[in-house]
Amino acid sequence: MKVYTRKGDKGYTALYTGERRRKDDPIFMLLGEIDELVCRIGNITTCETRMQTIQHELMTLSSWLASTSHARLPNLMTLSTVSQMEGEIDDITTALPKLRNFILPSGPAHSARVQCRKVERLLNGETGQHVEHLLQQHPVILKYINRLSDYLFTIARKATRDQHLSETLHK
Repeated sequence: MKVYTRKGDKGYTALYTGERRRKDDPIFMLLGEIDELVCRIGNITTCETRMQTIQHELMTLSSWLASTSHARLPNLMTLSTVSQMEGEIDDITTALPKLRNFILPSGPAHSARVQCRKVERLLNGETGQHVEHLLQQHPVILKYINRLSDYLFTIARKATRDQHLSETLHK
């Protein structure tokens, strides 16, 4: 299989259904931002197995969003997935120093967290009726993405601690 198809040379690309849309269509903007998030998460070396699971979940979400199908969301993001993430956040947080100030972000987990917030803004914005309808059917997606940014913040703090570094406080 060739990497290039030449089908997008005129500024259009296809969803999984075969429907062709402009490359700057909001759905492709959203999918591109999720793709970037997946890449950024791949740079995180803390909790690597968990990071790979999250990458799989996000890639599955992307393919599901690109399908324009109103089918049932694959069993990848459930309320129990969100609860599990909250439990991990709580467990990690108990081992970290209390946070009393803003910290200056650095490292791949903070970069991924910022990208995750961008995905969240796009999901909550004007991404078209298709995405809006799917989010109404599956509100857990927004909860998952919101919690993921919290999880990435916590992982960033854990990575700093694991590397025996100090967090730089905002003054």
